[in-house]
Amino acid sequence: MITIIAAVSKNNVLGYKNKLPWKIKLEMKHFLDSTKNQNVLFGFNTFKHLPKIYQNWKIIVLTKNHKNDLILQKKNILVFSDINEVIRKYQKNSTNLFVCGGAKIYEQFLEHATHLIISVINKDYIGDVFFPKLNYSNWKLIKIKKYQLFNVKYYQKI
Repeated sequence: MITIIAAVSKNNVLGYKNKLPWKIKLEMKHFLDSTKNQNVLFGFNTFKHLPKIYQNWKIIVLTKNHKNDLILQKKNILVFSDINEVIRKYQKNSTNLFVCGGAKIYEQFLEHATHLIISVINKDYIGDVFFPKLNYSNWKLIKIKKYQLFNVKYYQKI
């Protein structure tokens, strides 16, 4: 099972200058609770800009150009250079894979994902990285959790 998890602003911003443009503790808690003890996949750039590596993650990094990078070797991280390898391993597997970005990684996995968990921040932000355009006719909204500063929307592929 492949689940895309992302936080986006009302104007579809994912990030700005390699950081989240917002600091919402409750949304970060939602992300950490959702991915606790799970397989989490990042692109190399997103991975290297994480503020912290959480011990309860099983980290996978998808990269073509940084497979032998020391940061990956030191941290005992599973590295793939081919998206098809990742898809073969997780698409029909009962183990969930949480795809955590960045934008290019989301775009590559959209057609393969079975579920989406999208936190929509209730504000527009300036950004330089955006969530890919999504054809919502392929997805069924199954649940919404409402918070003061954001809403979490859960989708299942139709």
